[in-house]
Amino acid sequence: YVRLTQAMDSHDLARGRGEYADVLGGIDIPALVVSVDSDVLYPPREQHELAQLLPQAHYEVLHTPAGHDGFLIETAALGAMILRFMQG
Repeated sequence: YVRLTQAMDSHDLARGRGEYADVLGGIDIPALVVSVDSDVLYPPREQHELAQLLPQAHYEVLHTPAGHDGFLIETAALGAMILRFMQG
């Protein structure tokens, strides 16, 4: 777990590829970005920025008081978001 956390914390998508915004701008596939409104580990503002930089991103907000793990609890709401995205 410690090694996995270190790898996630040190990963840089743009490393060796150019500027972050340019790298994300070059990802030309549909993407669903979901924020958990009470998440302090991955704040919604960061997820919203990611969605803005991905050309074909669709942004959704999952409302839950459960924080970061809210997506594990609000499975029906998350499933509905994924289904809308897949059908859209």
